[in-house]
Parts: sequence; structure tokens; C-alpha cells
Amino acid sequence: MNEPFNQKPPRNWPKTILIILALVLLYGLAINSTEINLQEPLEPQRQENLVSLIRELARPDLFAYDTETLSTNASIRMPCPDDIKASQVNNQGRTLVVIPNCVTTTQDVVLVQGTNFPPNASGIIRWYPDGSTTTRRITDFKANNEGAFEVEFTMPDVRESAEPQRLEFAEVVSRQVTGLSDTTLLALDKIVETVLMALMASTVGTLLAIPISFMAARNLMVDIKMPLGAIMLVVVLIPLFGWIGGLIADLLVMIAAILTSNAVLGIISVLIILAITFFVFRLMANAMENTFDSQPAWQTQALLVLFLFLSVFSLVTLAHLGVGVGTWLSENLGVFGFVGNFIFVLSDLTILLLSVLVGFVGILFGITLGGRYGEEIILRLPHLSAQIFTAVATAVGTAVFFIGVTMSFIWINLLGLRDFVPETTA
Repeated sequence: MNEPFNQKPPRNWPKTILIILALVLLYGLAINSTEINLQEPLEPQRQENLVSLIRELARPDLFAYDTETLSTNASIRMPCPDDIKASQVNNQGRTLVVIPNCVTTTQDVVLVQGTNFPPNASGIIRWYPDGSTTTRRITDFKANNEGAFEVEFTMPDVRESAEPQRLEFAEVVSRQVTGLSDTTLLALDKIVETVLMALMASTVGTLLAIPISFMAARNLMVDIKMPLGAIMLVVVLIPLFGWIGGLIADLLVMIAAILTSNAVLGIISVLIILAITFFVFRLMANAMENTFDSQPAWQTQALLVLFLFLSVFSLVTLAHLGVGVGTWLSENLGVFGFVGNFIFVLSDLTILLLSVLVGFVGILFGITLGGRYGEEIILRLPHLSAQIFTAVATAVGTAVFFIGVTMSFIWINLLGLRDFVPETTA
């Protein structure tokens, strides 16, 4: 009898149980290795740090203030003597009473009473520990509408000394906003820096994605049927034309550096090269219009290659000129010197990436040339000659591929190797 179509397969319970046990063991080992202890956050010191952090977050340092304070000093003994007393101090009509004026342990509670303060006056209480160059903030105080307050606190530490130690009551008399704080300015600076970095990343990503997207779309739309010999010829021509492109780029950089060694000569050279490039572009455009009529195709292709060559030469000459211009602007524009620095960095980056760009163009040219003429060679040769050509191209292409992979691994490994320095003995 046939089983129902929608019947569910039986569940493999042993396998499920083993997976659950393996996950439990894995997470158990992870927790043990990371030494997770949920009791540590409950420690008093950690709780105090957490409360302090939350208070700081609730009171962000947004503005800078010009603060005028009035300090009143009182004394406190550590430890308490046999005769425990209170102390009273007066300052410009304000009265402070410290009860008691001593502590023996960190659990001893000290009461401070203030009277005759301005209404709603506020401030902090600092302790100057004996033998320390830093102060400790004890607590805050705030007077009511009648200028009185009471505050209790315990000392964070007890440092015994023969002489009384100092408690400072710093009352804020005047507080005026003078502008944004250093923290706010730093945060705004980092926000702008992050946005600009995102802008640069998006721009570079877009510039890389546009040609790759067109190449990918072309490969998807075109039915590619390339014989093995043509593919191997492409593999052979890729490093060759990439190397030739790098040599051409280095030659252009050297010529451009010579032409722009003098500012006036550099400007004249840039104008002449741009004019020639524009003239060649007009010839190329006219040739493309007449290609189907009387203009030979090879002349249009030659003009296209010449236009690309002159365009790259114009770019590298402008970049060399931009390095000098950017340096001069950054030194003479003062607060707007970043504009000159931008021109300098952009020009320097163009010179740096030119070899990669021209080499990549050479690789694309090698791919196109090898694929087109490799296929034509195989189709036009007799069957035996085509097989011999395919065998030779396959052997050479395989050797080139493995040599390239091996050199890449060697180059990557050499990045982490230090130069050998022989040890010297005294």
C-alpha cells in the first residue's frame, strides 16, 4: 500500500540529542575558557563605578564653562582621638559644621551642616589625602531656598596621620557658558572625519564597481565560446601586456616629472598636451562617424589608442603639477591649507595608482587581443596545426599560471620576513 503523499519522515531523535549535547559541551567550554563570572558585576566597587559611569553619561560634557568658586576648608582627623568633637568654620558669612571631625574606619558617617549660603548654592566636597598630590572627590552638596543643607558621607579611605587632614568645600559662585567643550569639539571632529572617510570609501568603491559591473554584464549577455588554445593564449598575454603597461606608465611618469620640474614649463606643457588630446579626440569622433562609409577601421582604432595614451599622459602631467601646486597652497592658504593638502594627496595618489591603472588596461588589451586572434588562428589553421598550437599554448599558459601563483606566494611570504642580521659577540 502506498504511503500518503504528505506523510512526514520520522524524526531522528538520537541525532538531535547528540547535536544538543555537543552544543551544550561547546558552550560550556566557551564559558569556562572566557571565565564568565556573573558575581563580579555585583561587587560594591564595580557597582560604584557603574553608577559613576551612568551619572557621567546623564551629564554629557557639551559646553565649556567659566566657573568662579569659593573654597572653605575644614579639618578632619584620622583616626579619631579619645575625645571626639565637631568642628565649625566660617567664611564670608557662611557657616559649616562637621560632625564629627574625625573617622577611624570607612564605615564611619560624617555629617556636614551648612547655613547662611546663597539660596540653591551648590558645590563639591574634596579630600586632600595625607602624603598624596591628588585630591579625592567625596560628594556634592546643594543648599535649599533658605541657604541651608545637610549631607552625610563616608570616607573612601582612611590614611592615619598625626596632623589633621584637609576637607575643601568648593562652592560654585558663578558659572557662565563660554562655548563648546573640548570633548564636544573632538566628537564633532571625529563625526566629520567618519563621514568624509565614508565618502571616500563610497567614491572609491563606485569607481571600482562601475567598470567591473559593465564587464560582468557583458559577459552575461554575450554567449562566450572560446577554444582552449585561445584561453591559454590569453593567460600568456596577461602578464606580458601588464608588464608592458607598467613600463609605459613609468616612462610617462618620468617624462611628466621632467616637464613639470619648472612651474611655468609645467603649465605650458599641460596646456599643449590637453590641446593635442582634444584635437585627437575630434579626429577620432569624425573617424567613428565615417567608419561605415569610407574610413578604414584600423585608423579609428589607432586614433582611439592615441587618444587613450594622450589622456593618460595629460592625467599624469596634471598630477605632477598638482603636487607642486598643492604643496604651495597648503603652506600659504593658512586656515584653508587643507585645500592644498587635498590637491597634493589626490595628485600623489594619481601618480601612485597610474602604474596599476595602465597595467590593468594592458591586461584588458591582452585579454581582448589573445581571445580574438587566438580564436581566429585556431579556426584558420588546419586541424593538426590547430591541435599543435593548442598543445603548445596550453603548456606555456600552464607554466605561466603556476609561475605567477608561485611568485605571488613568495611575495606574500616575504612581506613578513625580516632582514637577517648576524649576531655580534662582545
